[in-house]
Amino acid sequence: MAISWPSATHFCDSASGGGNGTPGAPWTPAEAAANVAAGNVVFWRGASAYQKGSTLAFSTSGTDAAPIWLIGTDYAWAPLTIGHVEVDANGGAYHALALSGSHMVVAGIYGSGAVSPQAGIRIDGDSITLCRCKAEVGYYAFCQVSASYGVTYYDCEAHGTGSGMGFYDSYGPAQYLGCVAHGATYGFVPQGPAALVSCRAYDIGSIGVRHNRDNANGGICLIDHGSFYDCVNAIEIEGATYANSVLITNNIFDTCSAYGVKLDGVAGQLATVLNNGYRACTSGNINDSGKTGLLHGNWLALPASPFVNAAGGDLSLIRSTPARGAALDGGDLGAMQRGIARTPHPIAGL
Repeated sequence: MAISWPSATHFCDSASGGGNGTPGAPWTPAEAAANVAAGNVVFWRGASAYQKGSTLAFSTSGTDAAPIWLIGTDYAWAPLTIGHVEVDANGGAYHALALSGSHMVVAGIYGSGAVSPQAGIRIDGDSITLCRCKAEVGYYAFCQVSASYGVTYYDCEAHGTGSGMGFYDSYGPAQYLGCVAHGATYGFVPQGPAALVSCRAYDIGSIGVRHNRDNANGGICLIDHGSFYDCVNAIEIEGATYANSVLITNNIFDTCSAYGVKLDGVAGQLATVLNNGYRACTSGNINDSGKTGLLHGNWLALPASPFVNAAGGDLSLIRSTPARGAALDGGDLGAMQRGIARTPHPIAGL
């Protein structure tokens, strides 16, 4: 279905509000949540963090043809940077931002300051798209808990330390395109059908991607062109009750204290693991013992770390690594480096 042109454009501001949603008299973010309607665009301006004192919840739904757009920007209409506008839970036991309506597109928002077991950005609605958003780990950075039609993340980042999960999606389907998980115990935890393409996980306390098939929500999982550094297991596919169907290709696993790929659970899981590079995986590149449904091969042993500065978050490839040009598509193994300064693209006409 074609998406119609926005029916109305509104503005909110982290530092002011109480107006009618126009550029000169913006809403507060809470007023925007209360007044936005299907088909509306809300430009959220804010040079400082917005603190509401409770969860900022957008509960109104858009439609397939008329979604709700929430875009973090600034007065100068600067290019959309990751997490440009911050909503801060300030250590409160609540989510910083909750998206409980459906059919929403959210861009350039940063959810911070939530404490366990809360989330930086919680997603309860279905058909949600997040672009260039950022969240800190409370217990979850991004948490999708009940969506029936799934969520898509474009170029989003989850950061945190200690226990917790970067991206947790309990139903699916979930799509992660060019996303980053850093510093959590688990990087990406999809429990339903999922696709991860050109994603990165580094400085992870346990598992970079953990696809759990212990419930009836799971299914096919694609993990392609990922870069993983400093995990226990870079990828772990679990399934004590249900069998998975998994395709893992063109990834790089560097510095894993156990495996690059670990398959747990039922022996009949269908997993194809092809054309991946690995280095310094203490227990091996893959545990394949007794996995009757596993096909794997064409492994590339890397003689040195392929990354420019993995500990600092730069997982772009050094010039001399054999991972260059080694992908099945003729490109490089691993993820395209994202989140780096790029050419400005101002919003036309504003």
